[in-house]
Amino acid sequence: DDEEEEEEEWELEEMAQCAEYNFENNNNNRRLDAEEEANYYVGAYCSENGGNIYLGLFTEESCSQFADEYGGRETFTTLSYGKSLPYSASTMIGTECMSCK
Repeated sequence: DDEEEEEEEWELEEMAQCAEYNFENNNNNRRLDAEEEANYYVGAYCSENGGNIYLGLFTEESCSQFADEYGGRETFTTLSYGKSLPYSASTMIGTECMSCK
């Protein structure tokens, strides 16, 4: 399904710059705790050694506070009902050069 792939495709340029992420609400399993009221942001961050770039889930708009100790992966999976955050476990970059603009 090409349409389904497009829907799942992430706008990496937008997400790499730190953008608010809105989770879909599943009315059959509605959350009534503080997590529902929180704003979350997806943005890029460098690995500790600086050789990889990942997407993480953050709790503030400058993308400097992870949502959890795993770069936000666990929180994303919980709030998205099992979906994985793309590029949270594998790097966004390869060995080819990319434009910084």
